[in-house]
Amino acid sequence: MALDLNTIQAKLNSLEKSTTRTNNLWRPEAGDTQIRLVPYKYGTDPFVELYFCYNIGQTRSILSPITFGKDCPINEAAAQLRSTGNKEDFELARKIQPKLRIYAPVLVRSKEGEGVKFWGFGKLVYQSLLNYFLDADYGDLSHAETGRDVVVKYSPPSGNMAFGSTSIMPKPNQTPLASTPEGSKKIVDSVLEISEVFAEKSYDDVNQVWEAFLNQDSDGAEETNGSLGSEKSFATTAATKTPPTTAASVTEPADLKDLDQQFDDVFGSNSEND
Repeated sequence: MALDLNTIQAKLNSLEKSTTRTNNLWRPEAGDTQIRLVPYKYGTDPFVELYFCYNIGQTRSILSPITFGKDCPINEAAAQLRSTGNKEDFELARKIQPKLRIYAPVLVRSKEGEGVKFWGFGKLVYQSLLNYFLDADYGDLSHAETGRDVVVKYSPPSGNMAFGSTSIMPKPNQTPLASTPEGSKKIVDSVLEISEVFAEKSYDDVNQVWEAFLNQDSDGAEETNGSLGSEKSFATTAATKTPPTTAASVTEPADLKDLDQQFDDVFGSNSEND
């Protein structure tokens, strides 16, 4: 059998992208870490909103095209599941629905030599940061000369907690990003565009992952997909339905809290305990 050089090159590219992502992402460690939000020169503010589909088959996460205002097959399937009026379908829709993750460039104090990295966080931290930005007493925390460092307090999961908790507190004093304006500019100029860390995915890219999940043998799906494995039949049903003519799959997915409220309105607030 002849060696397929294209396959070898694709695997190499995949490894390189994985390394790039690992080297350019920051996750808080347990305890307090002092960081500085860095201006994102490719946007109007330091925050980049991305939507991901999680745990579809053997894929831990995949960037959804709705991030860029484009159709996403998994988002379409979630919309179809919600339209059935079936409780189990609605529950699965919440699981496969693309979910918001926010990224911002940060410099970790005492580790400036590692360069700027992207910190990914959820909506609660995002809301806290936005409130500080809108507060006249704090303003633009990311400003290179008049911004403020932020203390990130992270508590890892423990006991019955499935997730850790993160809180933030800006420092009281304004401080420059670096000791000189030239140093601050150099740091800002070093920030990567987010597409260099998370490459844009096309409809076809995501559809390949989605179809592979739908086409798995039920035994394999049960073993590799965790909670989604036993519910693959619901997803298969959604994938074979005719899309509603009024569905707008490009629109931003509903907030998860809104979906929870819709669920309670349709099935009753205690329905999940049935």
